Amino acid sequence: MFFIKLFISSFFMIICIGVAFDVSSLLTSNILGPVNIDDNTKNNKNNFEETKTNITKRKSEIKCNEYRNAVTEKVWLFHPSQSKPFSISIPCKQPINLLISGGGPVESGQFPHMAAIGWSDNDSNIQYFCGGSLISENWILTAAHCTQYRLKRKPSVVRLGSNRLSDKMGEIIKIIDIIRHPEYKPPEMYSDIALLKLETSVIFRKNIRPACLFSQIHKLPMAAWTTGWGQTESDEDKGSDDLLKVRLEILDNVDCSLSYNKIPIIPDGITSGMLCAGDLHSTGKKDTCKGDSGGPLQILHPSYCLYELVGITSFGKLCGILKYPSVYTSISYYLEWIESIVWP
Repeated sequence: MFFIKLFISSFFMIICIGVAFDVSSLLTSNILGPVNIDDNTKNNKNNFEETKTNITKRKSEIKCNEYRNAVTEKVWLFHPSQSKPFSISIPCKQPINLLISGGGPVESGQFPHMAAIGWSDNDSNIQYFCGGSLISENWILTAAHCTQYRLKRKPSVVRLGSNRLSDKMGEIIKIIDIIRHPEYKPPEMYSDIALLKLETSVIFRKNIRPACLFSQIHKLPMAAWTTGWGQTESDEDKGSDDLLKVRLEILDNVDCSLSYNKIPIIPDGITSGMLCAGDLHSTGKKDTCKGDSGGPLQILHPSYCLYELVGITSFGKLCGILKYPSVYTSISYYLEWIESIVWP
């Protein structure tokens, strides 16, 4: 849903179109500072020009750009010296703090693609055992091992838009289809990736937005954020009621293989369909843990107010053990499979 607000100053008339945000900082800051002027406005080209550049892009990249347009905070400026208005995109205000096991609480709306996956026998009795990520209006991305039977049933619902599992906020949507990667063969953990189709399409808003998919298979970031409602210690019985976040460093797979040599669930070792991340230079206490499975390993997109999914939480040795990073399913490795189902 769009809205229009008018702000008048002695220099500019400003029209804001998009999702809710605080424009006061724009009015009080140096307007001549670094802002992104939309190319189609600057060059007086219509919006259809953009489709020409999208022809060579991946489906997921095209959809990411569409989602950006749906959630970007845009401002139109009218200046007395110019005959036509021009637009700028407000810098993304995702709160990122250097800070799950050894992690900190998530601020409202900080990871709006985060999903809790639940097992239910009725609408009033739902237990959440895994995480996932909203990647389109109809699909959740998670780990394949999160789709196995628990409590004698498959996962049946997804919860979006709330960081606290015990509150009454958020939106609960039924799962109507579960698609595991065809090469997932438990108990082995290779191809630990699955897609959940939602019964109804999600309407994007401040606390519910999709994530983009990281596509650079040979150019991983140095660090990324992971989020989840899992246990904060290995010996705990219950997970966290609040969504937690932690920043982890990404390891080279060769180095990671030294920690996972001759493990029954990965007899061929760490493969290119996996990546590893952990707390390398402190106590090792920062990590994902039981209950975080299926959740995202993510970075903030450099241009959009959206996150990019780099990995899916898969498995590890206990929680927060120094020199034993957790293992994640690589998004870029399985990107073609994801696209073939979500955007056929």
